[in-house]
Amino acid sequence: GGAVSHGGLRCAAGRRTSIRGFTLVELLVALAVAGGVALAAQQVLATALDARARSRTQRELALSAAARRAALEAWLRAATLSVPGAPFLAMRRDDGGMRTDELTFAVADAGALYPGPHRIRVWVDRNPAISPDDGLVVELLPLPAGSGPADTVVLAPAAARLWLRYLDAPGRWVDAWDAEEAGRLPLAIELRIAPVPGLAVPPGEELLFAPPVVAALAEAGR
Repeated sequence: GGAVSHGGLRCAAGRRTSIRGFTLVELLVALAVAGGVALAAQQVLATALDARARSRTQRELALSAAARRAALEAWLRAATLSVPGAPFLAMRRDDGGMRTDELTFAVADAGALYPGPHRIRVWVDRNPAISPDDGLVVELLPLPAGSGPADTVVLAPAAARLWLRYLDAPGRWVDAWDAEEAGRLPLAIELRIAPVPGLAVPPGEELLFAPPVVAALAEAGR
């Protein structure tokens, strides 16, 4: 009936069932394929991370103060109301008696490093518990939202205060701007930063702190 032979397992009816596993050659081939896939994935990830790190270093460390100032001016000049779902938001803020204004706007194209439409946020980050580090920070988010990750660039690490003014009419500057109420952008934006009171501007960074950045908007009045 249910006897077990040395040749394999016999069922009650006498039928013989063979149990077959992987051969050594098949196992070695499978391990080689899996190892090759893992190695390729690791190399792709390492290359991507290394390229991102190099790009970030070039943007934040290799750029001179003049280049960082020029980039900021170009972004401000390119502000537009033509990108759907990206309003012009200007906020005046006082943090413990220090001005820390904030501005969010859209551009149709943010330049060679950031081609295409982006939402740009400019603010002073003074909270070391939140990345990125302290200073004048610009965040660039590809539009439409969800089409890519946001990137941040610290333009002036020593900045602790930020004043923003908006040119409403020739000779008339205002401290706040409501683009929805005005139905248009300001004629120009003035941006001024300063370090913590009593601290000097770091050597080589003077051009970012003075004179104030004044950018005439290309889309002003429209």
